[in-house]
Amino acid sequence: MSAWIEVRPVRRRQLVMALAATALLGSAASAQERCDQTAGTLGIQGMRCEGCSFRMSESGLEEARFRTEPEIVAVARGFTRGGRLRPGDRIVAIDGALITTRAGSGRLVALRAGQAVTVRVRRDGEVTDLRMVAGSACELRARDEIQIDRLEESRVDVIRVPPVPRAAPLPPVPAAPRPPKPGAVPEMAPLPPMPAVPLPPPLAPSGYLGFGISCSECGMRDDVFFFTSPPTVEDVAEGGPARRAGLRSGDALLEIDGVEITSARGGRRFTAIEPGDSVRLTVRRGGATRVVTVVAEAGPMARARAAVIGDRLRYEGRLGATRIEVRGAPVRVTRDEATGEVVIRTSDTVIVLKRGG
Repeated sequence: MSAWIEVRPVRRRQLVMALAATALLGSAASAQERCDQTAGTLGIQGMRCEGCSFRMSESGLEEARFRTEPEIVAVARGFTRGGRLRPGDRIVAIDGALITTRAGSGRLVALRAGQAVTVRVRRDGEVTDLRMVAGSACELRARDEIQIDRLEESRVDVIRVPPVPRAAPLPPVPAAPRPPKPGAVPEMAPLPPMPAVPLPPPLAPSGYLGFGISCSECGMRDDVFFFTSPPTVEDVAEGGPARRAGLRSGDALLEIDGVEITSARGGRRFTAIEPGDSVRLTVRRGGATRVVTVVAEAGPMARARAAVIGDRLRYEGRLGATRIEVRGAPVRVTRDEATGEVVIRTSDTVIVLKRGG
């Protein structure tokens, strides 16, 4: 028997749930009899996150999905070797696979006792790689007393995990009824036609502005754009709305309709652009700031049921002090050692990264 535990946002507020030690570990008595002796643990006794789900069974955690980086709220002591997780750490990746991908969450759930693993965490505003050796989940379940570091208080608690009584056996399954004789069942009326399936929400503004953007630490969250720094305008289409309004490649996009693009409101406004909208963009070109007005047109609109981003690492390197990591579909990456220029080619895109001078 298994069940899903889901954590989702409610009325735009973050719903936070800390998983208890007994939920993550299973029972200390009955589950021990079925314990997989090879199962590993990082000592995590509780975590919280937004938009996450966990499938539990009698033997413990079977599957986890993370839409955001989970925050650790409780850690058992003495069950791992090497680096140690702390309350307040946010898990970023497991062995290079982002925790928000199926590969990353799968590696967390499928840990084996004695397995060496690299856990990337955000700690005190910095990203840190912890080289750890997983402990035995069975040993952790068998303990009557567990020392736990908690996030809420900077102290060590000793808790007793009470044994869970064995459930009563299920009643026998009744015999299946005999099928009716031919002709005994009246013909059913034809089913009504299936209603049309509505299209999923767009993954990009439906209003066409005629330019692309490049940025770092930006993307979409819950189908809404977010920017942590002003994006740079590029690939301004000839004859498009942006070109006619005077927008140029290299312009830094600061505001949309008087709202900072890096704010939550600015991201929502950028996402909600419709054909016919008159959009006032404030950009920085060189050392000057100017305002251009772009009238959105009807253009190509990307739609999909889910944004699936491959997590396979295709290229990793550095350009000066900047670390470059390319994941997803197959790409071809070349690097000019003399100039440091990096060229990334996909089936329909060429990205050129140049060292700033």
